Amino acid sequence: MKTPASIIATTLLASLLCVGIAPAAFGAEQNPSTDQIDEGALTELPGAEAIRASGDTDLSLAVMVDGELTPVDELIDIQSLDLNGSEPSVGEVTPQLINLDQWTRCYVFDELDSVFASYIFYWNGAGKDVRLKCGTSGWGYKHIQAEHQDDWQAKYDNAVAQGWNPSLQGIQSWDDLMNVVVSTITMYPDYVGSNSINQTQCGVTMVYFIQTSTGLPAYQFRSRAAWATNSDRLITAFPTGSLVC
Repeated sequence: MKTPASIIATTLLASLLCVGIAPAAFGAEQNPSTDQIDEGALTELPGAEAIRASGDTDLSLAVMVDGELTPVDELIDIQSLDLNGSEPSVGEVTPQLINLDQWTRCYVFDELDSVFASYIFYWNGAGKDVRLKCGTSGWGYKHIQAEHQDDWQAKYDNAVAQGWNPSLQGIQSWDDLMNVVVSTITMYPDYVGSNSINQTQCGVTMVYFIQTSTGLPAYQFRSRAAWATNSDRLITAFPTGSLVC
């Protein structure tokens, strides 16, 4: 597992790389549908055919840590992210990420600061709290659901088609996947950007679906998350083809 020191070193290096990039690169969302696509990051890998041919398609969601692909459930306590909420009443459909009480406070009482999940991001020698909250059309869960649910659902479905069994890693829906990926972005970012004008930071990380028995990757995609530096709000999260944000 990466130590806080190595995470800090990674994020400090990434921040230096941001010099000269226009502030708009961080302040505005890139649309995944019009973003420059890195096809290798969004489609199955050459090893996928061999994995299917072997008959062993048991895949695990993983992230690269210190040069090694590591299943996410070995790095984070997935259950602590409140992925499995209370069962909804008959006839109601609610996301698995949030329980019925949270859903009511968000969608009935419009409590925009109701917290759904918490993350930590190490920066300049200190850990920063980042929280997924109910939000509005412009930030938080409501924004992600309205603007990016289809993108996350597509990645979820593609991974399942390759042989991933999400329930084995405590994941049941598109927003469970989004939630876990955001946690990997804040803890193990491949790239970090910041914008002092907009008071935001962003991170990009590739996640992998690896054959459990061999560690061979079958499918992968890159995702981006952005959060405020003047509060604990997660602004957005979505799959992307870009290496930077």
